[in-house]
Amino acid sequence: MLCFNGFALRRATEGDLQALLDLHAMAVHSQAIGYYTSHQIETYLRNIGTIDTAIIAAGTYFVVLSGEELVGSGGWSPTGSCLGTADSPLTDNVSTPAVAAMRAYFVNPRHARRGIARTLLDHAETDARQAGFAAFELQATLNAVPFYVRHGYQPIEAVNLDVGDCPPVPSIKMRKVSGAVH
Repeated sequence: MLCFNGFALRRATEGDLQALLDLHAMAVHSQAIGYYTSHQIETYLRNIGTIDTAIIAAGTYFVVLSGEELVGSGGWSPTGSCLGTADSPLTDNVSTPAVAAMRAYFVNPRHARRGIARTLLDHAETDARQAGFAAFELQATLNAVPFYVRHGYQPIEAVNLDVGDCPPVPSIKMRKVSGAVH
């Protein structure tokens, strides 16, 4: 377990699933308003989802705790989509198999701007690097793009996600090559 600024970071477990779903819904509702309509947010959460249990089982998804409260999460996967769940209809795969997909970064809004997302991202990048990956890709919601740019990610392309019975959800596919300054 890694401790920082009064928080503890550890690998997620299946026992964290409900707390993760609650955290993700709270974070999306709070941080995506102004970028997406309420209908887009609800449709995204319902049809796409935010957590893939396969990365929890693989040990590449991490949580941050404040005492017993789960206040942040994020991780990576060696292959597959940058978005959604194993059951999601999205097929937006990373560019090549040599690129790790950075996945599902969320922070409780009450704990924002305290280094949680940065620490999760750094930890996941280090973990992926140790597994042999030299580049990382992610699909950023519009509200998160400035954070990822500050941490060395560069936009690749704009992507409109078809999430169901609402207008497409705009997002930005981004990439970072290991060693980029952040």
